[in-house]
Amino acid sequence: MQVKRLLITVLAAILTLPVLCQQFTDQHNQWNVANSNGWTVISTEIYRYWGDTLIQGNNYRKMVYQPDSSVSTDWYYIAAVREENGYVYGVFNRSEEECLLYNFNLLPGESAYIQSIWCTGPTQVTCIDTASVEINGTSRRVIFLNDTFEERWTEGIGSHFGPLYASLYMCVTDIYHHLLCYYNDNQLLYMDPGAISCYETNVGVQQETLIQRLKLWPNPAALHLQVELPRMVSGYGGVYKVVNAAGQVILSGTTGNTPFLHLSLTSLPDGIYLFRWESQNGGIASKFIISRL
Repeated sequence: MQVKRLLITVLAAILTLPVLCQQFTDQHNQWNVANSNGWTVISTEIYRYWGDTLIQGNNYRKMVYQPDSSVSTDWYYIAAVREENGYVYGVFNRSEEECLLYNFNLLPGESAYIQSIWCTGPTQVTCIDTASVEINGTSRRVIFLNDTFEERWTEGIGSHFGPLYASLYMCVTDIYHHLLCYYNDNQLLYMDPGAISCYETNVGVQQETLIQRLKLWPNPAALHLQVELPRMVSGYGGVYKVVNAAGQVILSGTTGNTPFLHLSLTSLPDGIYLFRWESQNGGIASKFIISRL
């Protein structure tokens, strides 16, 4: 099963550091989340807790985030979060209504209605499989969800899309998030296998990096993909990666003195993918779809 193969990659990406706490609401947690608005401008959002608050008689942790420290060092309140018996509840800053963010108790075949910060209402997720990730003798439960994007939740960490982005792709298609790294008490416990580092950004690089786009065709594609790279000052040299919606790097290579690439997709399943290219001038990305229907 594909999710089992993916778990092997996940296991290899989790560092062998001591696990101090499995609680999603532990005050020492920090999440670094890559954000690509329109799939070209890449920045890193940082989420952490900053104090407590009381809402309608319930105690919550106040979650704050920093959009990108290369632009601003300010922190912004985004949600109040509490946890009870494997259920994680949140109140977003735009509302006083509590919603379910996670149910870490889900078993195969069971469903839950959870809320992403981008969605206007709850979306249904269904557990198709579970597994256990062991870090220095401590197990964390992993839940695989039945949707097009093979979402997975890890106990105490949340969705691999980011702490507030569970089921994100049920309601948006032009914004890409994925969890780069997870820390507890400043110790790195998890790094996504497809991440370049725990902090990715092209904010503030040369303007040509931001305005020039990759050209991918046909899109949707079936068996082959043509790529035309934008002309940079440094030429066309760089490194490319094809990343699936689970954050797994499935194709990679280098680019030389030609702007054109030809990629074979025959071994890849249908779905949404991200083509990322890194050059000396920065990085750009664009999504494409494989569909053989």
